[in-house]
Amino acid sequence: MSENESKMQMDLTGAWTVRQAESTDASAELDGPGEWLEATVPGCIHLDLMRAGRLPDPFYGFNDLDVQWVADANWLYRRTFHCPAALCRMKRIELVCHGLDTFAEVSLNGKQVGRADNMFLRWRWDVTGLIQEEGNELLVLFESPKKVGQALLEEHGRLPIRDAESPQRMYTRKAQYASGWDWAPDLNTSGIWRPILLEGYANGRLSDVCARIDWQDPHVPVVNVAVEVEALEACSAEISAELVGPDFKGNASASADLKPGANTLQMDISVANPQLWWPAGFGAQSLYELTVTGKLGGEELPAASSNVGLRRVELRREKDDEGESFIICINGEPVFCKGANWAPADSFIPRLTAQDYEDLLQKAADANMNMLRVCGVGIYESDDFFDACDRLGIMVWHDFMFACAPYPDHVPEFVA
Repeated sequence: MSENESKMQMDLTGAWTVRQAESTDASAELDGPGEWLEATVPGCIHLDLMRAGRLPDPFYGFNDLDVQWVADANWLYRRTFHCPAALCRMKRIELVCHGLDTFAEVSLNGKQVGRADNMFLRWRWDVTGLIQEEGNELLVLFESPKKVGQALLEEHGRLPIRDAESPQRMYTRKAQYASGWDWAPDLNTSGIWRPILLEGYANGRLSDVCARIDWQDPHVPVVNVAVEVEALEACSAEISAELVGPDFKGNASASADLKPGANTLQMDISVANPQLWWPAGFGAQSLYELTVTGKLGGEELPAASSNVGLRRVELRREKDDEGESFIICINGEPVFCKGANWAPADSFIPRLTAQDYEDLLQKAADANMNMLRVCGVGIYESDDFFDACDRLGIMVWHDFMFACAPYPDHVPEFVA
């Protein structure tokens, strides 16, 4: 539990229970015949079943062929909890799901609060008035990704794909490798794969911070800081940004009268004598720490911090004897890019730790790599991945998560 004057947060990760569901009616499934098993969030159903001794290691022998039934089943996750009185009294309370894999119905205290159909999105639902101090019950029912994908395929038509691949995978907005790839078995997961929280607000929240570098003067770059604030009602905001780095400390501030909903405040910090970030082998990986603080309606907002590298990125395309060049330049210097394809480091992504990322990326750096391509068959990677790349001097070429197939752009819901 964390709190300050304007925001309170309750972590709902950790111990849950799970059982196989015969239907997609969560309330009816509560009294079903199946056994409740211990579950861990963040996680996935395969890991929970393995810990319970109900599933062999899919990576041993041909076990992956024997566990296909898991992806054909529906799974119901449950957590009961008490909620501090102070959080219950907050003006707005939201259930925040950072990752649901993939087709899920979410219910709180007997009422459906939301549905998810995209593994890559963060879901945020207003549960004000539903939360009580004692006896809360949170249910997340996951439908079989294979059956949902097959139903969408039958509704909208088959798209051209190699016969060996799962033809329904393009209709499911989840990591495509889960349906099987040349380096990965078919292990279609379900579960709460990233953190899940309750967040309470008095006046609103600081929803996003974005830093971009203006290189109009290469000797004095300007860090443009955009801060998005979500206000519950019209109120005043005072926001400050501090940038601290090698032999440098700079500040900027902004204030505004906010309207209900999303508002953006802009600030600029000029950096004299900048210490540049370079790819591995070209120089140091200097980083600056950006911290944003402020008040919303007179109450303190939680601070938000991130690292910023001062680097000027250019794709140089010039006519040559063979047509046109394709050269990536960092801080004006052409860089010979050496690297590899980065696919998810485990079929069961939630069991990866920050140390796993650090170890793997350190191996890439030790092999003299300076760029990794995040493959479109996987996920939008975690902050642990990007933070390690920043420290190690590894550039990232990041795909959108659409790989090796035509996708159903004839379906309005998919395009949306």
